[in-house]
Amino acid sequence: MRAYKNFNKFDSDQPFGKWIATIANNHCLDLLRQKSRSGQIFGDEGQEMANLVSSDQPLVAQAMAREDEASMNTAIATLPDKYRIPLILAYFNQDTYEEIAD
Repeated sequence: MRAYKNFNKFDSDQPFGKWIATIANNHCLDLLRQKSRSGQIFGDEGQEMANLVSSDQPLVAQAMAREDEASMNTAIATLPDKYRIPLILAYFNQDTYEEIAD
């Protein structure tokens, strides 16, 4: 939520991952400060692990994956045909070497 609220402060010339990691780091520090005031630093580890296992992929990770995919597609599109076509056939279509050779 903090990233969404502060997205207008994001500098597109800087890496997105570093920006979002800084927000997460600051949020964690804020939580530790709050918990040190209340006397409870660590919660129920079993419940925390269950929450981690049951949660879907975080939205930030999804956004970074889409950004990586877009960069990869752009890089592949710049390749000459003799490199691009076999690459697409092998990794995206999962064709065998014989099918690619044909």
